[in-house]
Amino acid sequence: STPNGMNLFHKLLTDAERPDGDPLKNNYKPLRVYWYQAKGRFVTYIKLNSHKMHDYGVEVDTIFELAKEKYESLTIVKKRFVTDTMSYIIDVFNNEKCTDEDVKCMTFVDKNGFNIPIANIADITTWKEETIKDIGGEDAFNQEYGLRFINGSKSLLNEAIIEDLIQNKKNYIHEVIPEFDKRLTFSYNDLKWIDDDIYIPTMRKEYKFVISVDIAEGLGQDYSIINIFRIMEKTQETIDLYKSTYTSLKDFYCLTQVGIYRNNYISVKQLSELLYVLVFEYLNPENCKVIVELNNYGNTLFAEMPHVFEGKNDYGSSVFVRYRHRTDTTEEKLGLKIGDNKNIMVKDYQTFIQNKSIVLNNEDTVRELTTFVKHTTAAGNTKYMADGSAHDDCVMTVVNLTTIFSKHQFEEMVIEWSEKYSNNEFLTYLNDTISTIEYTETLDYTQLLEVRRKMLGKPKYVTNRWK
Repeated sequence: STPNGMNLFHKLLTDAERPDGDPLKNNYKPLRVYWYQAKGRFVTYIKLNSHKMHDYGVEVDTIFELAKEKYESLTIVKKRFVTDTMSYIIDVFNNEKCTDEDVKCMTFVDKNGFNIPIANIADITTWKEETIKDIGGEDAFNQEYGLRFINGSKSLLNEAIIEDLIQNKKNYIHEVIPEFDKRLTFSYNDLKWIDDDIYIPTMRKEYKFVISVDIAEGLGQDYSIINIFRIMEKTQETIDLYKSTYTSLKDFYCLTQVGIYRNNYISVKQLSELLYVLVFEYLNPENCKVIVELNNYGNTLFAEMPHVFEGKNDYGSSVFVRYRHRTDTTEEKLGLKIGDNKNIMVKDYQTFIQNKSIVLNNEDTVRELTTFVKHTTAAGNTKYMADGSAHDDCVMTVVNLTTIFSKHQFEEMVIEWSEKYSNNEFLTYLNDTISTIEYTETLDYTQLLEVRRKMLGKPKYVTNRWK
C-alpha cells in the first residue's frame, strides 16, 4: 500500500515491525521494498540529441565509444535506440566508482577540436530524476517510492517537525477516577492521561491548564474532543534557539499536552457532564481556562452546562474564554467563532508548534496533523482540512488553542505559576537570559523588562547570582 499520513496502514505496519515480546506487536508480517532495491534504478541516461550532435559534428558511435573507454572498466555501458522518440540513449550503470555526477561531467571533442560538455548534445538524467519530474516533486516521490508516510509538500508542518513529533510521542492511559465514577452514568474510558512524570495527578489542583473543546453530533462520524494542556517551562534548548524573538514572560512557557478525550458517540449532554466533572471537580476551576469552538454545537454545550446533574453543581462560566463574535464589536462572548479568522489561526498553529510554544505528544493528535493539509478549491480559495477521509478534530482543538496566547488570562496564569512553582534554577536562567537578549528597535520589550525588574525585586528570588 502507498503511505499516506499516519493512518491505519501506518499503525499496522509500525506495530508489525515492533520487536518480539512487545505487547503492541501484531500478527502481520512486514515487508518493505524501496525503489533502489529494484534492478536498473541506478543508471544515468545520456539521451542524445541528433540535431545538436550534427551542429558539433559528432556521431552517436563516437560518443558511445568514448563512454565505453571512460567507464567500461568500472561499470556496464549500453546503447539503445528508442523508437518512440527516434533517438539513441546511452545507459551508464552507476556504482560507487561511477556516479551520475561523474557521467554528467563527461566531455567530448567537437569538429573544431574544442572540448565540449556532454550536456551540450544530450539530456543527462537518472531514473529517480525522471520519476520525480513525472510524479510531481521530490515529496511525492518520497511518499510513493521512499516509503515516507509524510508528504512534506502537502503537510502544513515541515518533515523535520513531524519526525520530531513522531519520535517524541508518549503513551496515554485511562485512569479510574472516583470523581468521575461517582457522577457519570456512562463510560469515560476514552479519557486518557499521559503516562509520564510531566503530569502528576496529585499536583492536578496546582497545575495551570488550558483545555480546548471541539464538539460533534455523537453519531459515530466526527469526534468530540477535550484536549488538555498544562502550562510548563520551555526547555533551555528551546529558549536559547528562539529567545531573540521573546517580548514577554509568557514566551518562556509553553502548553504541553497531558490529557485527551476522544469519542464520536458521546452526546452533547453527556459531554457537558464529563467536562463539568473534569474542570469543576477533578481539576481546580481557578486554574483552568476552556476554549470551546462555537460553530455547530458550542451553544448547545453552553446551554447544557448550568443544568448538569439536575442543577446540583457549582458551575460558573468564568472558566470559558470569551471572544468577539463580530469584527464590528468590542463585546466578548463565550466561545470561539471560526470564520475568516481560520487562516490566521492556522498560521499561528504552524508557528507555535515550530517554536514549541505548543508541545504535542498524543498519538491520535500527531496522526491527524500529518493529514491536515491545505486544499485549493476550483474557485481558487484556500481551505485547511483533513486529507481524504481522515479526521481533523484533534488538530482543530490545537488550532483553536493558539488563540489563548493573545489573551490576558494566559499571561496571568503564567505569572501565577512562575511566582509559585517555577524552581529557582529556571528563574535564575530566565533572568540571565533576559539580561543578555539583544533588543532591537522594531520590538517593544517594555513588558519583559518590567517583569524582570519585578522579579529582581522579589526577596524569594534573590540569590547570590541575582545580586
